Amino acid sequence: MDPVIFFYTHAGFMTAGFLLMLAGVTVAMFIKRRRWWLSIHKAAGILTAVCFLCGFTVAILMVGVSEEEHFRVTHALP
Repeated sequence: MDPVIFFYTHAGFMTAGFLLMLAGVTVAMFIKRRRWWLSIHKAAGILTAVCFLCGFTVAILMVGVSEEEHFRVTHALP
């Protein structure tokens, strides 16, 4: 498989996770007066975790199928 597909999938999951995390924080900070705020906050937190785990899994798969040196860039260092 082409590692570029994995890269865009990884970037998409991580971006979605970040935006969901931002939405959860925004709801907790500014919309606490509504009755439904905690439900939205919890759902955003769960979806954030799912997106980040999927993004991490795709990153592992991307490194596995690539034929390059694994830790050649700073972002990939543990």
